[in-house]
Amino acid sequence: MPHGAPAAPSRRGDARWAVALVAVALPFLLLRLGAKDVWEASEGRPLQSAREMRAVGDYVVQRTNGQDDLTKPPLYAWATRAAFDVFGETEAAGRLPSVLAAVGCLLAVFVLARRVAGPRAGFLAGVALLTTARFAWQARLAELETSLALGVLWAYVALDAALERPAGAARTRAALGGGLALGFAAAVKGPVAFALVVPGFLAHAAATRRLREVAAPRFLAALLVATALLLAWPVAAVLRDPGAKETLLSYARGDNVGHLRDPSWYLLQYPLYALPWTPLVVVAARMRWARGLEGAAARRARLPLVAGATTLLVQSCLHAKQTHYLVPVVFPAGALLAGLWLDRALADRPGATVRRAVAAAVGAVLLLEAAVLAFVVPARNEEQSSRAFLARVDATVPRGAPLAWSVFGSHSDYLWHLSAERVGTTGVPERVGATDAETADLVAAFLREAPGPRYAIVTGEQADLLAARGAATALLRDDAFQRKRRRVALVTTPPTSPPGAPR
Repeated sequence: MPHGAPAAPSRRGDARWAVALVAVALPFLLLRLGAKDVWEASEGRPLQSAREMRAVGDYVVQRTNGQDDLTKPPLYAWATRAAFDVFGETEAAGRLPSVLAAVGCLLAVFVLARRVAGPRAGFLAGVALLTTARFAWQARLAELETSLALGVLWAYVALDAALERPAGAARTRAALGGGLALGFAAAVKGPVAFALVVPGFLAHAAATRRLREVAAPRFLAALLVATALLLAWPVAAVLRDPGAKETLLSYARGDNVGHLRDPSWYLLQYPLYALPWTPLVVVAARMRWARGLEGAAARRARLPLVAGATTLLVQSCLHAKQTHYLVPVVFPAGALLAGLWLDRALADRPGATVRRAVAAAVGAVLLLEAAVLAFVVPARNEEQSSRAFLARVDATVPRGAPLAWSVFGSHSDYLWHLSAERVGTTGVPERVGATDAETADLVAAFLREAPGPRYAIVTGEQADLLAARGAATALLRDDAFQRKRRRVALVTTPPTSPPGAPR
């Protein structure tokens, strides 16, 4: 056996390393999972959609504040709704599907590294992914990225196996498994799953001179399976409401794309958010750790570098960019490289001293990151969370009174922090491109719609305009709302004066 090649497979040995990885990951991911409030709309939307789905019983289309929300498929909301049924409507319950998906991602990385260099490499790569700064953060949020990564990474696992297995039923099953995993990823977040898998897999096949094999019927069948799963939800949504077709097409055209950034933006973000493993990723990218590998192990050693670089290039060419968009492929690819490099370093320098040093370093990283995520981050709730202000709103506005808002729009974290019975009322939507004066007109019209007290949550600027016109009275103000990102106020119908009384 060449030096550095993986040992002969041992299911019992592999299982021990995989169980050890899960045993390390679960306490890390679950420790004080609900201690941090929901800070962002990207986390508030799945939670709020699951809450409304549970209340209304509509499982085809998500709803946010009583309105159909076609921005994403409902798969994560289904999982969150199930968690709510078991554990109640809490942040920890809503984040549990993401935690479980993250564990599945770690096991996928374990399998990919084990195929190259054995189960120890798989364990080290899994721990490297677990403690990659952005992945660790994302895995503890009720957002879609780790669930998307679960499907994407297992698609790579299955499609890689399909390339390596002898022709026949086993290869066909592996290819179809890759199609199912890719279809699952598409059911989480839509067509972007294909951009995260297909180019990287084709680049890997080309780099290992097996591109012609991808044209085989089994891989085309896998693509058809994935496409069918991608289209299942849009078709169901249109059958439920034909008017949804145009909205879905607008999203497909990218009419509502945000987060527009320069093509080089990811290159500047990755080194920071891949910490503490960034230096190892840079060193491991030189591939010297792969010397001595032969056959399938040598081919698979190229997968993280080729697929990761290709996907990074593809994502850099897209207009919309967020750091967490790199979670499904790029950060796992870096963790794979770091884990394989660490395993090779241990193989080249056998001895208890080196093993203890590596174990101490990895343990220190785990403890430090766990402390930061579980204790330091939640301590910032007071300045980052909207919960405190919305609790004051709940205490001020009588139950059953009409309550609208102009500042929410996609800010579903605000909705999540309101009492459930507040949600679903007719509100004043935040209009893209509308000025404060135009929005203030909409709020004023809402307050005049019917007799009796009516309430609205508006920006500080809109509250000032309404007060100057005598159209509303401010009851609550917060001029440092969510780390001073905005001013916000609760306004109500101005008190009526008797005829002839001074105003």
